[in-house]
Amino acid sequence: MIQALVNLVSRHAPPPLRTPDSAVLATLARIGERYQEPLTTTALAAAESLSPARLAQRFLRATGLTVKEVLIDRRLHEARRLLSGTDLDITRVGGEAGFSDLSYFSRVFRKSV
Repeated sequence: MIQALVNLVSRHAPPPLRTPDSAVLATLARIGERYQEPLTTTALAAAESLSPARLAQRFLRATGLTVKEVLIDRRLHEARRLLSGTDLDITRVGGEAGFSDLSYFSRVFRKSV
């Protein structure tokens, strides 16, 4: 039981940084604050004055994950929180968590659970 809880918590913790990188830290913070918005790697890179490819490269090197993986994980974390802590319907939960497409949300959520 405790191991299952540790696994669950570790899956939703922010990824550990392999190498400190200010652009990656700022991007992680921006994802954490604005996950409900339609964020793209292009927009996140522009906020750091980087090309999307350069941000993606630095992000992967620092975290071992892609920008999209972290963004989806943050949104799924919020969806799980809303599902367990509110009585919102699934459509509303998906929207509140930042998913604009209910079928995509359903696929991603089923895959993660």
